[in-house]
Amino acid sequence: MLRHVARTSLCRVSRAATTFHGRVLDIERTSVPRQRASRYTQTFGNVFTDHMFLVDWDERAGWHTPRILPHGPMDLPPTCKGLQYSVQAFESVKAYRCNQSDCVRLFRPELHLHRLAYSAERMTLPSFNIRELLQCIKTLVRLDADWVPAEDKHALYVRMVLLSTDESLDVGPSRRARLFVVCSPVGPYFSRGRPALSLLAPRKRVRAPYGGFGSCMVRGVRMLSSSSEA
Repeated sequence: MLRHVARTSLCRVSRAATTFHGRVLDIERTSVPRQRASRYTQTFGNVFTDHMFLVDWDERAGWHTPRILPHGPMDLPPTCKGLQYSVQAFESVKAYRCNQSDCVRLFRPELHLHRLAYSAERMTLPSFNIRELLQCIKTLVRLDADWVPAEDKHALYVRMVLLSTDESLDVGPSRRARLFVVCSPVGPYFSRGRPALSLLAPRKRVRAPYGGFGSCMVRGVRMLSSSSEA
């Protein structure tokens, strides 16, 4: 009886999708395009493109069909582990417009995706195929290519987030998760006329202790910088 149960469990695991695939990407184009500004002089990351990428995961089915859909709010349970215990990882990459050929290029996306995968592993979030996610991101950027600024030192900021959507207050491994990508046309991070950057290295507030998450992009690693800057 125990052997039969164990064999059945293994069969269920093997049928779960270990990754999503860019070739089966479901695309829903927006019917209400957003208004684009000629220059992006707003605060960094406050303007967003027409579309976003989203794919869900659960422990039984694995990764679901990836989707590109109009940019907008998402439904998240208030008790999900991504909110309750900060079980999430994030990463960013930039897309630049080439002035000579007017093409759009992503800057070293593989390195950023490898770090996202490593951060997800540290947070016990599901693994994914880096090449498949890159293919989905390329499709998203092509769809919103008109949003990529042509001005010097401007880019399309591509933010990826993987978080636990498991609706539970326990501290066990996540049974559900969501990976989504949003894009924002941005100018220089530091506005003109701003004084030179000053760095503070306090001993009481440490961002990357030995054995910690300094090599990961997870929730909370940026807040120490924000509090010091404030």
